[in-house]
Amino acid sequence: MSTVSEASPRSSSAAEARVSPGSSLVAGALGAAQAAAISLVAVATPVVLAWVTGGVTSGDWSSALRIGLVAWLLAHHTGFAVEGGYLGIVPLGLTAVPLVSCWFAARRVALVLDPVVEDVSRPSRARRPAAEQRAGSRPGRRFGTRPGWRARAARRSGQETRARAAVPGPVPVRGLVAFVGTYTMIVVCLTPAVGFPSVVPVTSQAMLGGAVLATLAGAAGIAAHRHRGAVAGLRACWRGLRPPSFARGWAAPATVAVGVLLGGAAILLAVGLVTGHERIGRVHEALDPGVAGGLVLTVVQFALLPNAVVWAAAYAAGPGFVLGTGTSVTYTSSTVGALPALPLLGALPSPGAMPPWTAAVLAVPVLAGVAAGTHVVLRGRSRGRWWRVRDALGAAVLTGCCLFLLAWLSGGAAGPGRLGQVGPHPGAVAVVVAGEVAVGALAAVAVGSVLRRARSLLGR
Repeated sequence: MSTVSEASPRSSSAAEARVSPGSSLVAGALGAAQAAAISLVAVATPVVLAWVTGGVTSGDWSSALRIGLVAWLLAHHTGFAVEGGYLGIVPLGLTAVPLVSCWFAARRVALVLDPVVEDVSRPSRARRPAAEQRAGSRPGRRFGTRPGWRARAARRSGQETRARAAVPGPVPVRGLVAFVGTYTMIVVCLTPAVGFPSVVPVTSQAMLGGAVLATLAGAAGIAAHRHRGAVAGLRACWRGLRPPSFARGWAAPATVAVGVLLGGAAILLAVGLVTGHERIGRVHEALDPGVAGGLVLTVVQFALLPNAVVWAAAYAAGPGFVLGTGTSVTYTSSTVGALPALPLLGALPSPGAMPPWTAAVLAVPVLAGVAAGTHVVLRGRSRGRWWRVRDALGAAVLTGCCLFLLAWLSGGAAGPGRLGQVGPHPGAVAVVVAGEVAVGALAAVAVGSVLRRARSLLGR
């Protein structure tokens, strides 16, 4: 009873604090400013350090800051008009910096506006009932009794009572709107600060990219706080989209397929890096970047690794990718021209026709489909055969949509001239991946149906 009397006032006071419009707007705006500042500092720090240590000899400290600002805006999918062309390719590893920063900031905003959830999930000793403190786990209890069992029982009872009394309040919509609006305004206001005559950011893309990134990360962060976990928060966001009843079972097998496909692509990329280590070393020696320049070069290549994984997935699927006008890299042949001096590109296969055994990479998306189909079979043991076929095909379509988005995000224009188009073709990758995953998923469903039929016959 004492626990209920303690938890109920705390819940009611927290609910009153949650509905305050002013506190929601202020908390959202401050969280957005904090997220923008932290991500900007994290992105600009390597460039500034390279300038301080002499790795970048051209320009002054303000030029280094503006280069860092260009990288930060590029992380928000902001395009830049350059002399004779356009720069629009986004290092996905760089995008992860503001994405993670916004996620943590939104979670802190949710904690400020709804402290009840955190209070329930992390009870402190100071708020334990008096009976629990008297029965604490002190060693050396008399008569040989086991110390601490009363304390554990009281703690479990207290947590369950607080969980029943402290129900999370409504979603802080005002706080999320303030967070997204403030973050977008900061991104737009910083675009004129680039200050390079030959590098002009596209303001509309900066506004759209900042708004989308802040909305996705903000909603996921708030959901993670309310549901006490990042995965549970993402599931809640998926349920909040209210997909049709027939499509609710597609997300899990599609996630499995995307994970297996990207995992196989990462293995292919690792094999390419190992086999091309001599070319990578020669390019690095030719650049001779020094210590500070080498640090910046390493950071840039790590930021491009997610893009390379997506390109490897497109290579495994069949359509491959391009590195400029008139080039292509597929499992049948590799045609590349002059490339930028980037050591990571040493992992590319040698120009010319590929050996016949490279067609084995097509098994990667099919295996991803097998994994998705196995998930459908295991999850739908009590469902009918056509229900499993429908879910397998739906998961394949959703996997193709995910690869379309990843291929679109990973490619773009890398500069003027022949580098106007770099990366995979999103439409071709989506269609081919959906078909290959569907083949593997349907095969797994068919095998599962045969095994089930065989078990039923043997059971009779």
